[in-house]
Amino acid sequence: MVDREKFKQACSKGLSERLKEDRISQLPDPLICHILSHLPTKEAVTTSVLSTRWRSLWLCVPKLKLDSKEIGDFNSFVSLGDRFFDSDRVSCIDKLKLTIDKNGEGVNDTSYITTWIDAAAKRKVQHLRVNFLVRFSYEMPVSLYVFKTLVSVKLFHVTLNDVEFVSFPCLKTMHLDCVCLSKICKDAAFERLVSCCPVLEDLEIVRCTNAPQPLRVQSRSLKMLNIVRGYSSQIDFFHGVVIDAPLLCCLSIHDAKSKSFIVNNLEYNAKLEVCVTFGLEVADQASGISLGRSLISTFLSGISKVGDLTIHEKTFKIIYNYLKSESLPRFGYMSRLCVSLYPSYMKGLPAFLESCPNLKSLVLELHCGYCSYGEELHLEEMPKCLQSSSLEFVDFKFPFWGDVEDMKLVKCFLENCVILKQLTLHLHSYPTKDEILKKLLEVPAKCEVVIVEDFMAGLAVVDKNFQIVNLGSSARLDASSDATCSSSMIHDILTAIPMVRELVISNGIWKGIFQILKLGPLLQFRDLSRLNVQFSKSDLEMLPTLLDSCTKLESLVMKLDKEPYMRGNKKEPKVVFSSTVPQCLLSSLKFVEWKRSFVGYEGELELVRYFLKNSKVLEKFRLDTYYANKAKCAFLQEILTMPRCSSVCELHCSLIAKNRYG
Repeated sequence: MVDREKFKQACSKGLSERLKEDRISQLPDPLICHILSHLPTKEAVTTSVLSTRWRSLWLCVPKLKLDSKEIGDFNSFVSLGDRFFDSDRVSCIDKLKLTIDKNGEGVNDTSYITTWIDAAAKRKVQHLRVNFLVRFSYEMPVSLYVFKTLVSVKLFHVTLNDVEFVSFPCLKTMHLDCVCLSKICKDAAFERLVSCCPVLEDLEIVRCTNAPQPLRVQSRSLKMLNIVRGYSSQIDFFHGVVIDAPLLCCLSIHDAKSKSFIVNNLEYNAKLEVCVTFGLEVADQASGISLGRSLISTFLSGISKVGDLTIHEKTFKIIYNYLKSESLPRFGYMSRLCVSLYPSYMKGLPAFLESCPNLKSLVLELHCGYCSYGEELHLEEMPKCLQSSSLEFVDFKFPFWGDVEDMKLVKCFLENCVILKQLTLHLHSYPTKDEILKKLLEVPAKCEVVIVEDFMAGLAVVDKNFQIVNLGSSARLDASSDATCSSSMIHDILTAIPMVRELVISNGIWKGIFQILKLGPLLQFRDLSRLNVQFSKSDLEMLPTLLDSCTKLESLVMKLDKEPYMRGNKKEPKVVFSSTVPQCLLSSLKFVEWKRSFVGYEGELELVRYFLKNSKVLEKFRLDTYYANKAKCAFLQEILTMPRCSSVCELHCSLIAKNRYG
């Protein structure tokens, strides 16, 4: 009998010790380091005081973000970096971001950065970002140019050297922002820099100083190129830009100073955004066109194979003057055109449309608030052009006021576009909205007229009864207004848009929906794939009903808002799920995020457990919640031991400090 009693006591003691043990510390070092890499560097470093084993774990994290402003004391920042980049350490670094934001004592000495980058090269960094937010530019060390493992590099306010040997065999992304290129502009060194990146796909050259003249970009692998330069009053002009990239599918050029642009071997159906002035000042554009006619012609011919073109108003103004004596090349592959222009240059649009025989989509942006000044739109040549066009979708992306010129433009397109399927108007919300809708309904239309209204930031289609009907299945509705909504508006949201694909609901609107749901069943959101919803504790009990209504939901973001009137010992509502698991959890839900920015919700762990246990195809569950320091460890232990129905599910935890939310 005594032996049995001792046996029970031993078992009880062993169980108690197992419950008290630190489960996180039992995890392997690589997994702990991976968890630490998702914390701010300052918090990751503080874990070194937990125990002897944890003292050096943060030094092996695969991702590191070092920000001098975040650390606070600059000497502590340098000391921290020196410790991490100990030359004796051999663990690899996947991502490294360095931000030096300091003006004052000690900042002139940048030897520590060189040491860090040299060490990073040895530790096989794949993604490097350096932001040097200081009054002078930092000169990158020679070791930068021989990063054999580097996949992406993003540099801000540094200087690049002309070095004899460059090797970036794995580099796919290079972003240069405010980088000084003065030391690599000679002897075609910049061209050599690009050519030594055999798999480069994404290149950005933004506000870089002392660039080569002309700027040449030649690459057989480049797919995306973004050039921004020439917006300084200290620069008169650039000689030009030469681009030769046969695989280029996305090109953006914002250049106010270059005189010429030569684009060779542009990929068929490429996407192009252009804001260039060919070095012409505003006052000289009309007279200067004759001098730069051949340069403009060369540029237009080089981009004639694009499939998607966006032209800013300054460039369209130059093309408008060019059309007075020349014609445009044929843009036979263009299916989408987005053009910004001033009302006085509307006369140039028909010629552009006629040169695009296969154009399907037109986005038109008008500038300078023409309706406020009563400026007339010259549409004399538009009807003939539209009657032979292949336009199916037109979007007037400017505030629609419904005045004479507005209605003239709408009527012109509705009456003359033979195969037009949809016309989109951005209705400016103001007291005469109903009168605008009445005017629109007086215009005969064979296509649907889509209204984008400011007050609900969504899409709606107008019919003869002034109702919102037939919303397309790809629509997004943002019902995130903090204002109190009437029951009729809530009813419209629930009944008139059952096919919305993406839905954002604020707490205020959700409360209105909650009240209506008590009176009857919720409609089925058959095509809803993304849902972002805010709850208060008292409304959480309707979550199961909402999930049952979203059978194809793929992404769910839930934010729990504080409910100030729930005080004292008032019992918190619980989320009660039925025995039947919602269809979306069984077949479609891949991403779930839970956000809570205040202390305490008793049902949180059970809610997380339910999603992890029943979501068969879940790929990622993210927790962004507040926990006091003492409760963090217990919370993580509980979360990590929860069973997961999906074998590929990743769990991401962000335990927010109290001061983040005040």
